[in-house]
Amino acid sequence: MLDHVLLQEAEWDRSINKSHAIIYDKSSMPVQNAQFERLLNTVFERSCIENMVSSKVDAKKETETNTLKKCLKSILWHLYRAFTLDQDCYVQISLSSNSYKVKDALNPHRIPRRIVDIVHRLHDVRIIEMKIGFLDRDISYGRQTRIRATINFLKELNALPQNIKADPVPPPAILFRDKETKKPISSNLHMQSGNVAEVAELLTSYNDMMLGSRITLEGVSGDLVAWENSKGNFETIDLSKKFLSAVVHCADQKLSYFRMHSAFWQGMPSGYRHLVRVDGEKSVCLDYSSQVLNIAASLNKFQLPEDAYNIDLGTPFLNQIDTKNLIKSAVVIFLNTPDKKSGYYALRSALRKTYNGDGFPVRLTNEFFDQVVAQLVYHYPFLEQYLLRSHGHDFFAEDADVARNIIRVFLEKDKVVLPIHDGFMVAVSDRDFLHETMHNVWRDKFGTTIQIKEE
Repeated sequence: MLDHVLLQEAEWDRSINKSHAIIYDKSSMPVQNAQFERLLNTVFERSCIENMVSSKVDAKKETETNTLKKCLKSILWHLYRAFTLDQDCYVQISLSSNSYKVKDALNPHRIPRRIVDIVHRLHDVRIIEMKIGFLDRDISYGRQTRIRATINFLKELNALPQNIKADPVPPPAILFRDKETKKPISSNLHMQSGNVAEVAELLTSYNDMMLGSRITLEGVSGDLVAWENSKGNFETIDLSKKFLSAVVHCADQKLSYFRMHSAFWQGMPSGYRHLVRVDGEKSVCLDYSSQVLNIAASLNKFQLPEDAYNIDLGTPFLNQIDTKNLIKSAVVIFLNTPDKKSGYYALRSALRKTYNGDGFPVRLTNEFFDQVVAQLVYHYPFLEQYLLRSHGHDFFAEDADVARNIIRVFLEKDKVVLPIHDGFMVAVSDRDFLHETMHNVWRDKFGTTIQIKEE
């Protein structure tokens, strides 16, 4: 199946990269595959999982057996998916029973807490190896249990067909979260809100269209592909995640945010986006230029100049490129932070990361940042009401509304568009239609114009 060399070292010495893992996903199951089903039945029998059934009544016994088999299928599927990336790849999974609530909107297969028992049984019979939760502060890797197939079981995974696909299940169109804790909450009452109902209907239609659309990456035949990030940790793109959910923050009966998440192309590195294929066709990405600044300006009936970040700070040691980088970062950060202390700290950290420590040409003092704020307000007086006052989510709500309006136009034309907050990807043949739509939607909403650039 795969070009893995099945090594024979001690199990936990197979890899020193403890971050090479995929995250267990309650919503992920394989399409029907005869060989996978045979392996499922074999492992079920070999692991004596039927002995875990406690019910005595035949009907309840059958239900419990099917539930345990579903849990087993979920675990075997994730072991297979990890193996398709690398024989040393782990599955990062919670063994807390509180993680498995069958009424959870993100648990469409109703995986119950018995899955914890299945994990322990598979470990007992040496089908998996397990490392109980840990914390590696050097690489900021979180505390959660990792499992993977033993070397002997790798051989059975290796005998399965190549590239068994995930059976895609759209997530809920609306996800409610507490504004302060960001934890999921149930809010059937809020679903009756006109705005929420309208967004839910739109995204349900969008996700229905995506079920029949092929969104792939050039050169990737399966659903998963991993890359190593700047910290040396592995991150994974799951191509089966091609649906959108609007995240709604709730506080004191007030609803906010409404930005759309969940799709794989939103979180992947921008350098890989040129590999995205829409129904087999090459894609193109168009972005709104200086979007957050343009939103703030437009809400105040102000038309920004074409090069909005071209602001002279009166500092001779900064060239034009460094000045633009600074201004762009300052606008975004200062609109999202509540005060000078947190805003200046965040901007200082961002610039040091970009410029490898202290490589920025000017000392990043509070006095210098005061000057930056003063120049921003001098050039754009409307910013004074927003800077360092935590208005970011207000602007996120506006850009989410723009994105939904663009989605609506594309749905009416039966065309696929992939939103990335301030940008959108489409098949190359739809580039001009996207450009026109982005221009019209912005003008109709704000009454201003904005530059649109190709990524």
